Amino acid sequence: LLQPGEEAQAAGLLRRAHDLAREQGAAALVLRAAVSLARLHARHGLVPDAAGLLTEAYAHFDEGFDSGDLVDARHLLEVLGHSPESSHHVPAPAPAL
Repeated sequence: LLQPGEEAQAAGLLRRAHDLAREQGAAALVLRAAVSLARLHARHGLVPDAAGLLTEAYAHFDEGFDSGDLVDARHLLEVLGHSPESSHHVPAPAPAL
């Protein structure tokens, strides 16, 4: 648990982890960092920031929605008042031949 005054430092470290994971193309790690950072943002009333960050991370997945990390992300999106179904990428239908 964070002590008073440590939240800004935690947010900075989580943002750095998120950015590094994104640079490396590690979607699962981006999602984990986004969930943690979104929780921190939501605690401070920054719900739009939290939801935006989490929606972006969640959208990179098109399978594995029963995994623990995606279940956590989906639940947090719902708590934040956002629909996870509209957050994930839906592949376009294959063109008719």
